Amino acid sequence: MDDLRTAMAVAYYIRILTGNGHDQINLPGFSSGVWTCSASLNTETQLAPRHRLAKGLIAADGTYQTDSEALKNSCYVNEYNCTKALLDKGEYGDFVPFASIAELAQTDPNGDSPLIPGFNNMQAAMFFAVGLILGEVTFHYFAGHQENDLPVNLQYVPQDEYFDFMAAGVPWEAAKFINEYCGLTRELLDLPFDDHPGEITIPILNLSPAGVFGELSKYTTTLLGSADITHVIPSLHPPEEAVMDLGHVDLLMANKAPALVWWPILDWIQGH
Repeated sequence: MDDLRTAMAVAYYIRILTGNGHDQINLPGFSSGVWTCSASLNTETQLAPRHRLAKGLIAADGTYQTDSEALKNSCYVNEYNCTKALLDKGEYGDFVPFASIAELAQTDPNGDSPLIPGFNNMQAAMFFAVGLILGEVTFHYFAGHQENDLPVNLQYVPQDEYFDFMAAGVPWEAAKFINEYCGLTRELLDLPFDDHPGEITIPILNLSPAGVFGELSKYTTTLLGSADITHVIPSLHPPEEAVMDLGHVDLLMANKAPALVWWPILDWIQGH
């Protein structure tokens, strides 16, 4: 959060020095970035207005708070327990397999997957993209096509673009960060980052695809003091087909994202 505020301050002063005005910043956060941005806004409520850097939040597919027991008891409790075990052992990095999955699928697609026993490397890559990897909720990264109950391709993103996205992934993420944001949402940790939601009054654009958090993403906004809240829940399938609908990364990468996501973001920014 402190690093984010430093980056925002740099951007703010660059705007001033390059003749682009003194406006505060519309702050976008995607995925776990929603937690970082929300924690920053929570902190800004305790600062004098002249020291606040954000004038609006674009929250893209995150659930800073939730009243869904299914969501609390699936991804958040599992990730919390896994990262706590790492921290208890003195390990501070949580391995992220994105790049490894892409490399194996591209270089040895028919070889046995070291990540999912019984799958080859291409099947493992497709399952990681399309499969329900967080338990009870319909969270998936990409909408896909299936044959014989196995994902074989993606619906809205070319396969090579999926592999490019995966290959660019960092191999480690801070275990403490994951532990804290999962513990905060699951209400397992008493942290200061959600102490003042009712004092957050800036405009909010909440974006979340129907195939992931969707309607569940709205709950956090009910806790805020903002009177200017816009929800965009893009969907290409009926509710009973949520598992086939737009996924977490589809939100930004899908071939239909310009019309469903990017134009609504632009309209919101121009309106604010």
